[in-house]
Amino acid sequence: MSETLRELIALDRDYFVPAQVAEVLGMDAQAIRILGRRSPERLPFPVIVSGSRVKIPKIPFLKYMGVDVSALTSLSVPQNGGVSQNENEP
Repeated sequence: MSETLRELIALDRDYFVPAQVAEVLGMDAQAIRILGRRSPERLPFPVIVSGSRVKIPKIPFLKYMGVDVSALTSLSVPQNGGVSQNENEP
């Protein structure tokens, strides 16, 4: 496993940007952005496109790279949905 891939695994976020994945794949980041926007089905992993931004979900990308993701955890939502519980508020 490459050092760059190990660095991606260690990142504490649920997605990568094209520049990060491009380094691991030996591709041009702009090519990943263009494919992600125009023909996402041509990429072997899912992408999220929001306006001009392209993001690659961490777990599916790592699975594509052959990483055992069973020990990895993704962002979890607190049971209260992230809403602060203040007894003094009505």
